[in-house]
This record gives sequence, C-alpha cells and structure tokens, in this order.
Amino acid sequence: MPSPPGPAAAAAVRRRHHPVQHHQVDRRHSDVIGGALVYDDEELHRELASHRTTTGGVPGGIDCFLVHRGLKTLSLRVARQVGNAEAIATALRGSERVGAVHYPGLPEHPQHEVAARQMSAPGSILSFEYLGDPEKLLDRVRLYACAVSLGGVRSLIECPAMMTHASVPREVRGALGISDDLIRVSAGIEDPADLVRDLMDAL
Repeated sequence: MPSPPGPAAAAAVRRRHHPVQHHQVDRRHSDVIGGALVYDDEELHRELASHRTTTGGVPGGIDCFLVHRGLKTLSLRVARQVGNAEAIATALRGSERVGAVHYPGLPEHPQHEVAARQMSAPGSILSFEYLGDPEKLLDRVRLYACAVSLGGVRSLIECPAMMTHASVPREVRGALGISDDLIRVSAGIEDPADLVRDLMDAL
C-alpha cells in the first residue's frame, strides 16, 4: 500500500516527482523534502546533468538519513492515513451539518471508478461543504492542526477560501469549485475513532 496512485500506463516524457505525494520520496514525518526527476529523454538528460554539475544535486547526509528512516514505515503510515480518511468521509456523509463530501473512495464521487482503476487506495485527502461558519469549525477542532500542508502524520484541516486560496478572486474560486464553506482535511495517523469524534463534535 505505500503508493495509492498506480504507475501511469503511458508516462509523460517529463514527470516531476515531489515527496509530498504518497508515491514520492517520503516526507510524511514533515521533516525532510526531496524529489526525483524521472524521464526518458537524452536531450533533457544532458540539460539536467549540466545543471546538476553546476548547482549540485546530492542531498545532505541528514536528509538521506531522514528519508531512509521514513521509508521503513511508509506503508504502515499510508495505510493508516487512508483508513482514517475513509472513516472521516463516511462519518461526514451522515451529518446534517455537511453538504457534499468529496472523496474518491465514496461510490457517489464522480471520479470513483477512475480512482478505483488507477489507484490501489483512494488517498488521505478529502474535502466537504460545511453548512455553518468555517472559522468557528476550525476553532472548535482539537486533534486537527489548522494548517495547509498535506500528507504528514498529524491530521490537518483548513478552509481554502480563507487560507490557501484567499488571494484568488471569489468568482475564480467559485468557477474552480472552491466555495467559501469548503473544508479540506489531510488525514494523519491518529486513532480513527478519535478523529471522527473530534470532527463530529466540532460540526
């Protein structure tokens, strides 16, 4: 289970891999950033090799240690995060304080079948429309950190309209499906019952 997104059947020539995603170099402890470029292009290789020669491309020793340490428990953490996201999404579906729940693991999600074909698991990120004051909701949760990062061991919650996308004009956000009451959750590895209870109480 370490990699919910499966390998692409027809990979692009240029693919930038970043560790914040499940199938990349581990960053789930939120203490290291790394990445890899995967390609099959001789001209691109020469260009990138030139950059590497002049700017350097080798991570430091502590970075390598942190990535190596994290990879040992990656599959355990990803499995727990996915399970927690599924539990949260399922609980939210039954709340009268919640409108739409956006999670590809739910059968009613418009991309559910695509996700099922392409991924071994639906991931640890979900969002939902809160039928209330988002700011008050964020103040009431106790186990979730109000933050905008993704994929760490601690569960995070945010309101994109007030945080990550606050600088985007409201009409543009609306066209993108980012309503003022949209809440995004990145599920961590805490106890699933605790996460569900905390969020339900906060609703």
